[in-house]
Amino acid sequence: GHKLTEDEMKAIRAHNYKVDTDLGARAYDKLSRAFPELAGLPSRQRLQTQISFLSGVVPVKYDCCVDSCCCFTGPYADLDECPYCEKPRKDGAG
Repeated sequence: GHKLTEDEMKAIRAHNYKVDTDLGARAYDKLSRAFPELAGLPSRQRLQTQISFLSGVVPVKYDCCVDSCCCFTGPYADLDECPYCEKPRKDGAG
């Protein structure tokens, strides 16, 4: 097996803390500024990359209704508007 390095363990602890506390992106970004002893904390992008590599789980992005009625996958994958509230799948910016 693979013995985890201290940096890998730090990334796992940071990820667990972020997920367990439902820590938002802005709050995570401010941690190392608020606590200088956390200066080596990986950026959010680096953290996601490390966790994906270590776990083998890669995130998959899907469009969702702006009102959270549905996710445009499976039977809804080809729809241009929500089948429940009829709001458009994409906004003006795409």
